[in-house]
Amino acid sequence: MFFLLFLMVLFSLPGCKKNKIVDDRIEVGETNFEQKEVSMEEIMQEEEGSVDLKSDINEEFSKQIGKTKFFFATSKYDLAEEDKKYLQKIADYLNVNNCVLIIEGNCDKRGSDAVNIPLSEKRAKAIYDNLIGQGISSLKLQAAGFGSRILVEGMDDQALSQNRVALIYIKN
Repeated sequence: MFFLLFLMVLFSLPGCKKNKIVDDRIEVGETNFEQKEVSMEEIMQEEEGSVDLKSDINEEFSKQIGKTKFFFATSKYDLAEEDKKYLQKIADYLNVNNCVLIIEGNCDKRGSDAVNIPLSEKRAKAIYDNLIGQGISSLKLQAAGFGSRILVEGMDDQALSQNRVALIYIKN
């Protein structure tokens, strides 16, 4: 009898409702997770002014990791072995800190958008995939390619090489 009463009370309790995490790009349901595709432009528009590369958290992150720029050869998106060592440090950092890492792929201004946008996305994805492979949750990573976004002016080899880069920083 007591058991029957217990079951009746248990099943009469209200069910789980759908919630939204503060970052509403991820909806949490009763048993499943659904990740929505969001472009980096949308993220930056929503969070306008929230990304401060000189913030305390990004200065501390840069100091601990030692590297926040990953450079690429022309038309390439392969990670150098040295870069993989830094990505291990980043994975260690993400494992002990509750934060989101932004990864921005970029190209120099040579080439068309049809070539540079996918290439910049592949550069960001190379870092993203490496961190996922190290066990970092996709909820802690946001990656996007920006095509030929000019970070350093000029057409000399030095300026062009500075624009073939993936930038990483902590979302404030």
